[in-house]
Amino acid sequence: MKKILYVVVLSVTVVSCGADKNDKEHITEVEEHIDVINLDQLSEEELKTQMINLEALLVDSVTNETSKPNAIKMLEASNKFAERFPESASRESMMYKGALAARGLEKYFEAVRILNKLCLDYPNSVRYPDYAYEKAHIYDDILGNKEKAKKIYTELAENYPDHQFGKDSKARLVLIDMTDEELMQYFSNQDGK
Repeated sequence: MKKILYVVVLSVTVVSCGADKNDKEHITEVEEHIDVINLDQLSEEELKTQMINLEALLVDSVTNETSKPNAIKMLEASNKFAERFPESASRESMMYKGALAARGLEKYFEAVRILNKLCLDYPNSVRYPDYAYEKAHIYDDILGNKEKAKKIYTELAENYPDHQFGKDSKARLVLIDMTDEELMQYFSNQDGK
């Protein structure tokens, strides 16, 4: 079954309008002009453009809230892009947009799945530490899987000692198994130095 994605077609006037009373009217107009597009029929460039348009609509400029429907569309488009265009130079960044959308939707296992795929497919990417650290953070702080998080933090600390996420991983490894009481004592001692 082909996945269908509702995509908002933006015009320059909608994008350039100010944050005033007319903003809500323009957004309503745009939402009323939704086209149904079959992702399987879009070219690489068209799908990439649709994802960029969706990204512009992910956060409401007035309320600063994430649009769940647009995040779902972004995740679907990202997965379709990765599947249809495996050799694309844009595949890596489009996949990462999907991982962030999944995380925003609180679909943490889907976010980890995409981040794993990014780490496997792009092990030499300059963004590899970003993907690995994001994955470790989800395991650590959200899913509560400290063992998987420690493994990733250790890899980052050892293989990327000069990268910010390598340094952050090394620091996190010191704290990861501490109780709240031990953390309070640790930070109290740090303040005294």
